[in-house]
Amino acid sequence: MKRLATLLLAVVLALGLSLSVLPARGAPSVTALDQGHVDAFYVTSDGEGGIDLRLREDVTGSGVVHEPEDVVLRVKEEALIDIPEGFPGSPRAYYLPLTQNPDLLWPGWETTPARDAGVGKVEFEIGVDGPGEVHLWSTGSLGDVVSLLVGGGTGLPGTIVAPFPAHTHANWAFTQPGAYTFTVRALGHVGDGVLSSPTRTYTWEVGDPAEPTPTPTATEEPTEEPTSEPTEEPTPEPTPTTEPPASPQPTTPPTVRPTTKPTPSASRRPTPSATPSAGAGITPSASPSAARVECRPVTVTTKGTGSADGR
Repeated sequence: MKRLATLLLAVVLALGLSLSVLPARGAPSVTALDQGHVDAFYVTSDGEGGIDLRLREDVTGSGVVHEPEDVVLRVKEEALIDIPEGFPGSPRAYYLPLTQNPDLLWPGWETTPARDAGVGKVEFEIGVDGPGEVHLWSTGSLGDVVSLLVGGGTGLPGTIVAPFPAHTHANWAFTQPGAYTFTVRALGHVGDGVLSSPTRTYTWEVGDPAEPTPTPTATEEPTEEPTSEPTEEPTPEPTPTTEPPASPQPTTPPTVRPTTKPTPSASRRPTPSATPSAGAGITPSASPSAARVECRPVTVTTKGTGSADGR
């Protein structure tokens, strides 16, 4: 009974663990993009007189629209290059060029669909949280740096201005690898008014993920003063005992080694004599003994009338 209860508990725990790692029903999957065309800031009409901010890409299909929170924008390690002095991101940064490199992400923005809401100029208010600097700019006809931000400059956070409905790309530079979070809100100008989109969150992963650095275990620091003085003379170390050899050997060799094989005992095998010795016992002779046996007549007397010889 106890074993059955243990098995049931193990099954319940296993089911609980398996359910804990399953995504919640209806939870959106995350799409990771590291190359191809992406309109990261895609402004559209919400159909109710306002505007919305989405993301559109031509990587997984043609003109696929996503919620920005459901996408991770990845900047590959091979985007890391040396930046000339005087340019944003110098001396070294992860660089996404204005013109498309098919092996890298090509991000930009699109405001044309917002015309359905009567919007002309659009501004993107961008906040940045990340390990390094982020720069954004365009390139002039002579290769010079052209600012796309309100008030000039290239560094984010800041506000991008699109003076009229357009599809635009730019140069991007991230000075450090790691995860960056953008919070973005679109402002659409309609006549004398301004329409505001919901604030959206964008996630960027720059460079290869860093391997975690093992944290050393804290060790106790020694006390400033020793608790006792060491002895003047060290205690002699015990002499290690000698291990016996693999095959035992006699401690002392034998003093006398036999030179010849052992000699048999001095007694010899008895040799039978041709004639038994006199006195060794009674030995029958070859002929009868010379002693004679005296035979005397015996007279037998019988009662009767006959003679003595039986007649």
